[in-house]
Amino acid sequence: MTFAAALGWSLVRAFVITLLAWPCCRWIAAWINQDDGPRRPWRLAALMAPFVFPELLVGYGYAWMVAGLPARAEWTCAALMGLRVIPLGVVAQWLTPASPVTQSALYCRSLALRTWSDRREWLRLWFTGPLLRALPAGTLMVLVALQQFELAALLKAASWTDWLFVQQVGGLTLLESLRVSLIPVVVQLGLLLAALFAMQSCRSDPANPSHDRVTPPCGGLAIGVLLLSWFFVVLIPLAGLVLGLPAGLVQLVTQPLRLTGLARELIGGLSMAAIAALAANTVASVAIQACAGRDAAGGVVLTGLALVPGLLGSLILSLALVAFFQLPGLSWAYGTPLPWGLGLTLSLVPRALLLQLWLARGPTSAEFLAAPLFASGDRAQRSAGRALRWQLIGQPRFLAVSALVYWGYLDLTLAYLLAPPGMPSGVVRLYNFMHFGRTAALSAEAAVLLMGPLLLAAVVWFLWWRIRE
Repeated sequence: MTFAAALGWSLVRAFVITLLAWPCCRWIAAWINQDDGPRRPWRLAALMAPFVFPELLVGYGYAWMVAGLPARAEWTCAALMGLRVIPLGVVAQWLTPASPVTQSALYCRSLALRTWSDRREWLRLWFTGPLLRALPAGTLMVLVALQQFELAALLKAASWTDWLFVQQVGGLTLLESLRVSLIPVVVQLGLLLAALFAMQSCRSDPANPSHDRVTPPCGGLAIGVLLLSWFFVVLIPLAGLVLGLPAGLVQLVTQPLRLTGLARELIGGLSMAAIAALAANTVASVAIQACAGRDAAGGVVLTGLALVPGLLGSLILSLALVAFFQLPGLSWAYGTPLPWGLGLTLSLVPRALLLQLWLARGPTSAEFLAAPLFASGDRAQRSAGRALRWQLIGQPRFLAVSALVYWGYLDLTLAYLLAPPGMPSGVVRLYNFMHFGRTAALSAEAAVLLMGPLLLAAVVWFLWWRIRE
């Protein structure tokens, strides 16, 4: 398959996936908005789990089922991509400003469709209302589906990212790789400009969930979509991993050198991801303050420039940094961790900004009520205030930074092309061996390298919670 064919098919697949997934995003958003009580965090966790779950592990779980069956591989890849981008669409929809045309206004206009002029006016309102407001979230879903690499590569489905990556690793010159990548760069920049136009056309107030009300029966549909996502994206890959764990762990325990190597790869990858996540979080905080400052227009421009490298995808970013650090004045840093760390930081900035906007929705009444408890002279009240403040403020921030660290740790493309020789990445080795089939030893290594960071985060979260309590 040529690069043009791979890119064209990837674009068609991404647009079809987004169109089919968009109604599911609306159902789930309305279902979560129906509950402002203690069940809301659990609904949000149920929504985000399929998106956070390692793409590498999803591909590994299904690769053996579609081996040698191209049509089944394409259908499986498209379905899994669709289930994975739904959470992103829901969150992006919440953060998109409300459109100037409400659903009520559109409905009232539809009651007076008598002439062709009326119908054209209704189409104009629909374009400047629901369609324009859906454009930013839909564009983000298209970009994520278009940029997914590990899933398509392991399932051997057609993808421009897999084509370019294989050619680059197989000996394609850097200049030729950059020339070929110009086409997807232009396509993605066009999508980003369309999303920016839609954001500017909407009002500047926060999104109003009441504008997106759907009928009550959609609650059942939302739960059904979430159950499908959990079953196909999380449970089936986990089941395939667990089946090979007993024999694989026995082999690992009897090989201390292998365990030492896994620990070194785990710690090295997590350390680099943690540094990049903190840097990206800082950039996102500064960007939000700049956009809200006196020179808001300049802040928006600088924020856009900071977001573009990460929004273009890890593969384009990796190739650009490889070329950048081979320039005469920067070649000294090419074999150091600097390109890898810079690449991870730039790739995480868009996600960090999204999380910052999610957390910066303003203090709630519960936070105001917790403040006097925290400053109380009574020890028991101070302890209750600390626990409440941790649940309302500290815990969401910890989870946001942990998600950034995990996303950076799982970024295969940046590690493959930018990590220095002295810092081997565990996800790169897993990816290479996953092409040769499923084995007990590989399942055990995948469990250590992919599930280990989650266990470490759970331990840190528990200890921090106990200290705060």
